[in-house]
Amino acid sequence: MTRIIIIAAASLLAGCGTLDRVMENRVACSLDRSQGAFISWYGPLGISAKIAEADAEAMCKVTPVILQVAPRTGTGT
Repeated sequence: MTRIIIIAAASLLAGCGTLDRVMENRVACSLDRSQGAFISWYGPLGISAKIAEADAEAMCKVTPVILQVAPRTGTGT
């Protein structure tokens, strides 16, 4: 019985690298960008862990982006 449990657990944990988009690992930032988390998704179930404060600061830091939009050309107006 113990061998079956070990094989089942190993199969589930190995699935993160073999099942595309079903079992995956993601990182996320809180909305105020003050905290970060590492999330392992097993289908619809996610198990998360907090990221160290220094790592979250580096990962979630907001860098302002300036976008310049050029006018359309060739539209006939």
